Amino acid sequence: IPADHPAAALQPAFAAFAAKMVAPAAAKVGWEESADDGHLGKLLRTTLVSLQGRFSGSDPAVAAKARSMWDAYFEDPSGDALPSDLKLSVYKLVLKTGGEAEFEQLMGHLDTLEANAERKLIFNSIGATGDVALKRRVLEWCYPDEKGGGNLKLQDFFYPIGSVSQSSGEGLSLAWSYYKENFSTLKAALAKASPSLMDAAIVYSVAGFATDEAAGEIEEFFKTNPLPQSARKIAQTVEGVRTSAAFLGRILPEYEKIAVILSEEHAQEEKAG
Repeated sequence: IPADHPAAALQPAFAAFAAKMVAPAAAKVGWEESADDGHLGKLLRTTLVSLQGRFSGSDPAVAAKARSMWDAYFEDPSGDALPSDLKLSVYKLVLKTGGEAEFEQLMGHLDTLEANAERKLIFNSIGATGDVALKRRVLEWCYPDEKGGGNLKLQDFFYPIGSVSQSSGEGLSLAWSYYKENFSTLKAALAKASPSLMDAAIVYSVAGFATDEAAGEIEEFFKTNPLPQSARKIAQTVEGVRTSAAFLGRILPEYEKIAVILSEEHAQEEKAG
């Protein structure tokens, strides 16, 4: 959603509401594993920590907890200070609230990992950094050259693109702009590869747009720069953006009313606290 879209101004109120809804269950479940967790208990904790990362990242207590787990993990990466199912959320939280030092720390850690599952956790989180210049570095790092070579295997290069596009509205715009700027190089790199790789690059670069203007821009770009093997995926993606735009248009009037109520409640709670 563009910064000047009416829904953009409502996002802080929605995030505050979501954080309030998540907080009681998150406090009860906590961040630490328990002997009686079971499969569902672990899944619930993973989900709640992820939701806190998405909606409560500005909460000092949440940020501090993520940071303490990050620090303990990097003191001894072979230990169990940071369970695998929480790594993605903790990485994103610390990157979002940190800076270049945390970014470089995680990138350096990637070089020590051999298991692809562990590497993918970094691929899927590294774009969460709040620094736009570092987001662009992620894209420069992950894109293949025209011969298909680069820092990452072709089957992995699109994951960091998604980590940038899903990090924020600014990240989404950056990912799409970078795709357009480097379209010719990427097309050459994937000329002999499976069409599914270009499909993934497209989806990871634009998934999240929710305006008719964005849908029209994407559609027009691929009319000018056709990809016959990806035509179906492009059409599905454009349709998805238009569906999201229509849904947003339907709920926006009610959402605006709810946002006013939520903002008033939040102000009253802060005054009372």
